[in-house]
Amino acid sequence: KSDQFQPHMPRLQDLLLERPGWMVRKQLSFRGVCFGEYSADYVAVSHRWESPGNADPTGRQMIALCDHLHSHPQIQFVWIDVMCLSQGKDRSPSEKAEFNTMLANVNFLYLGCQVLILLDNEYPRRFWTMFEAWLSFSA
Repeated sequence: KSDQFQPHMPRLQDLLLERPGWMVRKQLSFRGVCFGEYSADYVAVSHRWESPGNADPTGRQMIALCDHLHSHPQIQFVWIDVMCLSQGKDRSPSEKAEFNTMLANVNFLYLGCQVLILLDNEYPRRFWTMFEAWLSFSA
C-alpha cells in the first residue's frame, strides 16, 4: 500500500529539506578518536551503493540500520555517506568543498566509532568498503 512506511536513504541535500532537525553537525578530534571518546554513542555505517545515484533503492539497508539502532539504544549519532555528505552533480561549490574536506578525514570515523558493516555479496568486491572495514578492524 502507498500509505505504508517506505524506508529510504535520502541524500543530505534532501534530508536537510525534509527533516532539518535530524542533522547535527559534530566535529570529532584526532585526540578523541585515539582515546575512544566516540566509541560508545557514535556509529559509522559501511555499505555499498546498490546503484549509481541511489544507495538503497530497496530500503533493505535502511531497515538494517534501523534494526541495529533499535538493538543498540546507546547510539546517539549515525554517520552514513549518503545522508552526511552532499551527493550528486548538483552540489554547490561550498557543498563540494565540504565534501572534499570530509572525504579526506572520513577514515577517522571508521577508526574511532562503532562501525556497522552492511555486508552483501558485492561488499568485498569494492575497494572503498574494504578500506572502511580494514580501518574498523584496525582500531
